[in-house]
Amino acid sequence: MNKKLIVILSLLVSTIIVAQVRINYKQIYKEAAPGVVLLFGTNGKTGSTGTGSIVKEDGTILTNAHVVINASTHKPYKYLSAFLKPKRVNGKNSNDLKNNQKVKVVAYDEIMDLAVVKMINAPSNLVPIPIADTDTIGIGEATAAIGHPEQGSRWSLTTGAISAEIDDFNGTKGKNVFQMETAVNRGNSGGPLLDYRGYLIGINSMIARESKDGLAIVGINFAIKADVAVKWMAEHDVYVGIVKNDGNVATPVVEKRVATKEAPKNNSNNIASSPRRNNSKVANKKDVRLKLVVHDNKHKTAKISNNVKVKVVFKIEKKPTRKYKTRPKKVKVESSVKSGQTFTGEDIVKFRAGKAHKRMNNKLGDWESDEIPGEDDYDNF
Repeated sequence: MNKKLIVILSLLVSTIIVAQVRINYKQIYKEAAPGVVLLFGTNGKTGSTGTGSIVKEDGTILTNAHVVINASTHKPYKYLSAFLKPKRVNGKNSNDLKNNQKVKVVAYDEIMDLAVVKMINAPSNLVPIPIADTDTIGIGEATAAIGHPEQGSRWSLTTGAISAEIDDFNGTKGKNVFQMETAVNRGNSGGPLLDYRGYLIGINSMIARESKDGLAIVGINFAIKADVAVKWMAEHDVYVGIVKNDGNVATPVVEKRVATKEAPKNNSNNIASSPRRNNSKVANKKDVRLKLVVHDNKHKTAKISNNVKVKVVFKIEKKPTRKYKTRPKKVKVESSVKSGQTFTGEDIVKFRAGKAHKRMNNKLGDWESDEIPGEDDYDNF
């Protein structure tokens, strides 16, 4: 055969080679779980539990708005706490909920269903979960989620794969999501969807469980893409980098923000938020952004921007302070674990998921009244 032809064929073969990666759930859990928190909010008689991901060393946590916002008042819960993962989860409140950190809401948007909260006195040993470049994540890739599913063990890990990608989910501009079969339930809201490196690629947010005619729906879950959250955070002056394929970090920068006008002086919370857009006039303004700025307690002024398009660009950090794992341009992520399988912290270490399921129901209990501030009677979890 002609030598030139052999060379050409070799080049063609090399271009279609796809790197195969076997996802290691045990390693993912070990590295990512300490960056996952249990979030609890209450006004006294009613409250909410959910999950969040530590994304900055200063105690900044990314979650869903519906985890920290009271559905009846559309305002943050009066009492908000984040519980850090103990070394070993055993289902007992005295152990699992002993590391309680008070948090405050920094920004939220009920339409995008995103929120940022921050620990008031963050420990110095926090290890944030890196955020991956979601442009390289595709359908069929194996994924994992860590959270606190209803009637399941806290800090449970579930497995699955990405099923589809949907832009402008439910008509909300810029709300791009992954559809996945990775099992999530109430309590998983706001938690991380992870790739094979244990990097955050999505925020678990929505589930479909029943059709209009009452038929059960299985394996249809949704996670807001991580790049959507990163851009949204930058619009609210919270800057978190995205890990690129080569291990460098792309830091978001707000390149353009339209000037604001003064709003009525009746805002008392130092919180940046976007409006709910729950009426027809506001709902048509898809680029509305609301930013509140409180100068001090005596002069409670605020600034509001209508029809604002905040342009976010990314600047590459060539030598990041933390060494990140690289990701091949073409990668096929496979799993040796059955999709939807669930593990608890103890069984991830021992890798015996079967026994975890048998033990799970007996190890769960109600909240202990002396561990949660303002607890009386929780009705609406």
